Amino acid sequence: MSRVGAAGAATGASVPVVWDFLGYHFEAGPLIVAICATLMTRLIVSLNTPTRPKVLLDVAVTMLSVLVSALWVQANALALLPAGLSGIGFGTMGITIITLAKGPAGTALKAAFRAFLGSMNTPPK
Repeated sequence: MSRVGAAGAATGASVPVVWDFLGYHFEAGPLIVAICATLMTRLIVSLNTPTRPKVLLDVAVTMLSVLVSALWVQANALALLPAGLSGIGFGTMGITIITLAKGPAGTALKAAFRAFLGSMNTPPK
């Protein structure tokens, strides 16, 4: 026999906390789990890096990973476990982004970006 509250709903049932941000409604629990999983993964990766750390790059990639993870959880209305696994997945994708940015591909992209900016400063002939 279940207890019934004043509103007629069972008091033993849990109701998820729903937050509202810029008009979007989402459950708070999965979002917090995804953000924490992403941050923990990025921290573990950063602390286990044997090379000299590039703090600004690492912070930028971490923030990008957290943002993408939060958007993924909100867009797909994930439960706790899939949200945590998604956070870990997006946190580990940051390893690939940093590896590309530090390697030859990053150097080539920087050179291309500098050439592009240089061509924008010269007046057309």
